Amino acid sequence: MKNYFVIISIMIIFLIPLNASALTEEMLQEWLLSCCELVWIEDKNQPHAYGYNLLRNSNGELVGVIHVTASQYLDNPLFGAFLNEQPVIENVTIEGTQFAVSVFQKEVNNDPAFCFDQKGMGQGDVNGKCFFYTFETNLDATFTANNLMHRITAFSGLHHGFLSEAGDRISVNWTALIPTN
Repeated sequence: MKNYFVIISIMIIFLIPLNASALTEEMLQEWLLSCCELVWIEDKNQPHAYGYNLLRNSNGELVGVIHVTASQYLDNPLFGAFLNEQPVIENVTIEGTQFAVSVFQKEVNNDPAFCFDQKGMGQGDVNGKCFFYTFETNLDATFTANNLMHRITAFSGLHHGFLSEAGDRISVNWTALIPTN
């Protein structure tokens, strides 16, 4: 029997373009050298995020909703550059801490070719149908510098997991709370 493992950034990759034109090449290289380990969110003075995975079948019918709370975030200056690209929709105060609230909405389509052209963690073929399996959702950002594309994971969170098949659509709505004081 095949083992299906947690997929990280294979099935659910949320690509948010990040304009690196404001970054100098030297600064970018330094940040990339110290990038891209995630740190655990342990107290209220760190960034927080939560999201909802909305699963729709190939007919567009809603078949599931999975909540995810980020347990890790990128502690790197690239994280701030990523957040600066998304507008703040509201400022809130929670237990004396002020937060800037931003919303990220991404859509993912499971391409059947992805499953049948390659095998790896998180996807498999069951009776001729391709299925994707995950327990983790990431909020990723991409940016281009020196004609090279780079991808960073800004937030990552575990959830109960779900199976989806090729052709399903997954929309993820993330809300990020970033401490401002």
